[in-house]
Amino acid sequence: MAQLFLRTEDRANPMGLDQISPRFSWILEGEDIGRRQTAYQIVAWDAYGHCVWDSGKIESDSNMLIPYRGMALLPRSRYTWQVTIWDEKGNAVESEEASFETGLMHVRGFLGEWISPETEQPDESVWRLRRKFTLEEEPKRARAYVTAHGIYHLYVNGCRVGQDEFTPGWTSYNTRLQYQTYDITEYLHVGENCIAAEVAEGWYRGPLGWVTKRDIYGDRLEFLGRFVMDGLDLQTDREWESIQAPYDYAGFYHGLAFDATRNDPLWNDVSGSGEGWGTVVTRPVTETGITAQENIPPRRKEIFTPVSVFTTPKGERVVDFGQNLVGWVELKISAKTGDWVEFSHAEVLDRDGNFYTDNYRSAEAKMHYVCRGQGEEIFRPDFSYYGFRYIRLDAFPEADPSECLRAVAVYSDMEVTAGFETSDEQVNQLFRNIVWGQKGNFLEVPTDCPQRDERLGWTGDIEVFSRTAATLMDSKLFLTKWLRDLSADQLENGAVPHVIPDVLGGKANASAAWADAAVIVPWNLYQVYGDPSILEEQYPSMKAWVE
Repeated sequence: MAQLFLRTEDRANPMGLDQISPRFSWILEGEDIGRRQTAYQIVAWDAYGHCVWDSGKIESDSNMLIPYRGMALLPRSRYTWQVTIWDEKGNAVESEEASFETGLMHVRGFLGEWISPETEQPDESVWRLRRKFTLEEEPKRARAYVTAHGIYHLYVNGCRVGQDEFTPGWTSYNTRLQYQTYDITEYLHVGENCIAAEVAEGWYRGPLGWVTKRDIYGDRLEFLGRFVMDGLDLQTDREWESIQAPYDYAGFYHGLAFDATRNDPLWNDVSGSGEGWGTVVTRPVTETGITAQENIPPRRKEIFTPVSVFTTPKGERVVDFGQNLVGWVELKISAKTGDWVEFSHAEVLDRDGNFYTDNYRSAEAKMHYVCRGQGEEIFRPDFSYYGFRYIRLDAFPEADPSECLRAVAVYSDMEVTAGFETSDEQVNQLFRNIVWGQKGNFLEVPTDCPQRDERLGWTGDIEVFSRTAATLMDSKLFLTKWLRDLSADQLENGAVPHVIPDVLGGKANASAAWADAAVIVPWNLYQVYGDPSILEEQYPSMKAWVE
């Protein structure tokens, strides 16, 4: 039986679109050979069932990126649509319903202010923010629109919201900042509720590059949000409170250290202690480049358990997960109060079979955890990420590591679109290496390396790899977002920086081959995806570089 698969702006049932005229696409799948579309009709309606657009029957074989041409879409609203197509024999096929939801659609949709802790923010610190409130009725619909200067986790009544990691992502923060939209209806209830967030440095304030620059975009962590429920509209304001989280440090290069003995596990719930919490300071929203989420954020993907635990010739205890990956090691352990776990990460062993980290340069890439000691504890070091296959157990309680540890791959959530297999296992392994190279280096931006004190978006690397990347995985949204950052960071004279987002500055720009990414990457995306809007949007940037 033939079936239609629908997408809005290249996503299935997206939430939080800022486009005033989103584009619709569909694919007809079935067993019939040679079946083709000759006409289509799109119908869309609002949440009340009112028709907002009926295209009528249009004689066309086009099924890609058909722009919405109906009544003006309203912010924070849900719409439903479906398509009917006719084949070469005049047979009609009607799709199931699909939906999309608009976001704030303008920076003025954030009615509140930026908030940040009133106290000093030490380097590599993590901060917690929360607001308690009361609901008289259980909401039928509730949405959160949030972003940060830093990277954040959002919680409602003690529950982590969403599956996205490292939000709001890495953009050219001086000109562009994404916000995310979440459905928080299921987390709320009648009575007292609590919305909370944790904010870490991430790319915004943390050290970047082998020259270890800090505070490239700003020197304070900030959080911004709007929470719209039936009968209640909350914003970030002075009613929030703040406290420093029990991290000794948290960053991408050196890893993180968390002390569970200092942690209140109910800090993000209504029953959390009020001890130690302070006030926040506010700042008006003056930025103009706040946009809805443009790509699909990184998410937790494949999980690996240890394939072996062994002792090296130097006498060090090492765990092998059997796959070089980018992500982190999750810990699940029962230990005594004050017991601590510490491990270092490495990609390879040296020729003698010893743990090797010289290629990490100054990046310490450690995870340190002090156990709370009250039953089973689970810790996910998700304010950092590591490139590794092996970990060295620098400190570990009396427990079986193979039962306590698992490695989780984390990368931008792109659909796999190609495969390759031969009768030669070495060739197959080469292909798997290429795929894992893409997974490891496609975390928010296309990097050259995901493990050492660098992890930057080198233009030359993605110029060479972009066609392959778009073939192996659906990289359209990922690379389109990155190209917008390239345009934003391009110099007035058309020179393109060596890395995007540009954190090197100075004269690190306008190199032949590297800067050619401004022209070659959009062209490769057009060749693979057939979307002329990519060329239209990037044309001023392309032209400026060529000239």
